[in-house]
Amino acid sequence: MQITFKANIPTDGEIARKLAKWFDRSIDDLPLQLRSIAEAYIPRWSELSAADQRVRADEADRELQEKIGARFEKARMDAEQANAATPARFAQRAMQDGFDKVAREKAGEPNFEARVAAVNLNPPNLARRHNSSKISLSA
Repeated sequence: MQITFKANIPTDGEIARKLAKWFDRSIDDLPLQLRSIAEAYIPRWSELSAADQRVRADEADRELQEKIGARFEKARMDAEQANAATPARFAQRAMQDGFDKVAREKAGEPNFEARVAAVNLNPPNLARRHNSSKISLSA
């Protein structure tokens, strides 16, 4: 059984679509831009039949899509690893701070963490605080 391909059969990939009208012609007949694509992805253009050129273009398209897919997958995996490491690092730091606080309290040290008071930042209060010569914190 012999399968024949025609130049007007639609192809899947970008390379094959660009070269679709040129598969039955010599590489010298191709426009300069298409010739560079053909030379890069189908190096033995002149030795291949039109059907083999089409098959090779489809293979090149699949290989190119696989490479792009692999790059995206690697970037996604790298991003997931970076995002997964960040919360773990913060959780580990919070846990270590808790252990350090307990160790200090057991050693008899007082709690040195600063107390934070609620501050009213409405405009009259800000003006009064700005005009006062001495700023004091109240607990």
